[in-house]
Amino acid sequence: MGAWLAIVAARQERGRVEFLAGGAAVAALTASLGCTLAGAGGVVGMALGTVLAGTPVWLASRAQR
Repeated sequence: MGAWLAIVAARQERGRVEFLAGGAAVAALTASLGCTLAGAGGVVGMALGTVLAGTPVWLASRAQR
């Protein structure tokens, strides 16, 4: 899902940041539904994992500019 989101965002001529932010927010909210079973620690862990996994994509998109 994340790779698809990054590929589609890269094809956008305008609004790349908004597209990525919106997609990441929807993915995070959807994933947090399952993580709530582990409590607040599960949600925090999911958020940290999202940031760590998304950092290379963000850096790659900045390098292409």
